[in-house]
Amino acid sequence: MADEPSEDQPRAYQPLFADGEPIRVADLAKATANSRPDDDEASAAESNGKRLKEKKGAAFPLTPDQWLHSVAAMSGTRQVAKRFDELIDDARQGQNRGRKRDYDAYDALIFLCGTFLYGGASGVHNKNFPHRAGGPAQRLVDQLNLQLEHDRPDDPAWRLNPKGFNRSQHRRVREDFLDDDVVDELERLTRQICVEAALRMGQFRPRAGTYTQPDTTQTVAAAGTVVGGLYNNGDPDKINHGTGKPKRHDPEAFTPRSATGKKPKPPNYEWVLVITRTPHPKERIILAVNIKGEAQRSNSDATLAVDSLLQLIEEHPRIIKGLYAFGYDGALSAEDRDRLLKAGVQPVSKLRRISETVPFIHNFGPHRFVHPNETVAHTAEVITIDGNATVVMTDGDGHDCYVPLTCTNRRRTKQRTGGYAVNNTYALPQNPIVPRHLQGATITMRMDTPAEQLREHDPDGNKKHKKNPTLHPQTLSAFPEADPHHQNLYGVRQDCESANRQFKALLRDKRSITTTRNNNRYQAIGYQLLIVTSALLAHAERTGSQYTDIFGQRLVPPPEPTSLPTQLAA
Repeated sequence: MADEPSEDQPRAYQPLFADGEPIRVADLAKATANSRPDDDEASAAESNGKRLKEKKGAAFPLTPDQWLHSVAAMSGTRQVAKRFDELIDDARQGQNRGRKRDYDAYDALIFLCGTFLYGGASGVHNKNFPHRAGGPAQRLVDQLNLQLEHDRPDDPAWRLNPKGFNRSQHRRVREDFLDDDVVDELERLTRQICVEAALRMGQFRPRAGTYTQPDTTQTVAAAGTVVGGLYNNGDPDKINHGTGKPKRHDPEAFTPRSATGKKPKPPNYEWVLVITRTPHPKERIILAVNIKGEAQRSNSDATLAVDSLLQLIEEHPRIIKGLYAFGYDGALSAEDRDRLLKAGVQPVSKLRRISETVPFIHNFGPHRFVHPNETVAHTAEVITIDGNATVVMTDGDGHDCYVPLTCTNRRRTKQRTGGYAVNNTYALPQNPIVPRHLQGATITMRMDTPAEQLREHDPDGNKKHKKNPTLHPQTLSAFPEADPHHQNLYGVRQDCESANRQFKALLRDKRSITTTRNNNRYQAIGYQLLIVTSALLAHAERTGSQYTDIFGQRLVPPPEPTSLPTQLAA
């Protein structure tokens, strides 16, 4: 017989109403104290242990050379490069530059992707131009062109400049051509490539699941991560006393506020990734990246994530047919949850609380429960507790108890004015505390806030709207933590954490390798191309799919790069 846990041992994490049993009104405070874990990440990893075990040892094996060669052969890379060439030519005409370019944007993108795989721009440069004459290192461009002759034999234009791309050219591209309009266009095209790849891999199929029980392939997830800036200095007026010159700094990096008397925190950028993935490891795609700098200080990571998702839906409306849920690793505000619901997407996240042990409790007033046979009706007040819809009933001992309702149906309805209205059907459970003749009686509740009921959060000017919420999504969750589908859908956000860790592992010292927000956005484009290439190759190997229109005659799994017999000098 297992030993009983002692009082000193921490109790296992248990969301409110996880077992579907009523909670006495007098015992709510005690139950709430253990309904949130002390370490969110640890509890998420524990609740999704099965998914994490799946990933161990299941990574798609790609060496850096194989990975870069595959990116070079992918049609999406060439598509972005052609558009980038057009934008560079337009910029050069406006700058009246007479000197002809000795490189293409294709060279620049491959160099950018190589900075992740070979330890920054210096690593790519040193691999392409060996220091020692007659050394063992092979010129990277010659390797790539030799492989492209095999992968794309019918397209001679699909080659890199034999002279090679170097650090000074990489710097000129970033300094001269990455203005807001150029980066916006490249990001839009990259998002289009990633969405098309996700659809090819079977994501967002309407019949994979239902709106009531979405499949993980009908779910996107988002998570933010902090990427250290290139320089630790965040003060433009700070002087280097050794040289007497101002210290170098990144003017667009986000400088976190530090407590009075404490050492200032170094500037950084916050990356917010929106991903989708199949049920198989290493088949995830980064659909969008939003980067938070100093100018975006007022926006939370959650708001940036929702902005990115709504932008994807606007650009690619066909995905909404099979996009049912959105997972986020933190608590979404009522406004962000409302925006998602009106777009037809159900948020899967935690709800904000008044404090760690005090959840929002909101009385939605009396509702009329009707039995399916329409012979019995019952009116009771519906009270939401931490996102769970409940009613108060009296048990056999005379104690009032919160009885959680069972969600039996979720549906969205297209509105004439645009957007969706989301309604859930709740039923009284088959529980001894519920009279038998009332078991199964249902009500329908609106999940988003109706337009006619929207009002200012702070009508009296007392700024206490967090304690007195008026919006439906603030207190009523589509998938509360006690819902049996919550863990499965919420587990997708773990892949965001994995993608964030992988991204940081590809950076030198886990810091950004460049300055300014536009340069970081350009850097994110290279990372998205790397990840979509890896996902497509993993999916092709698992399913036997032929992606000849994407990779040409590239073999799956890719072969090791062919070494040329000649010795190349630096």
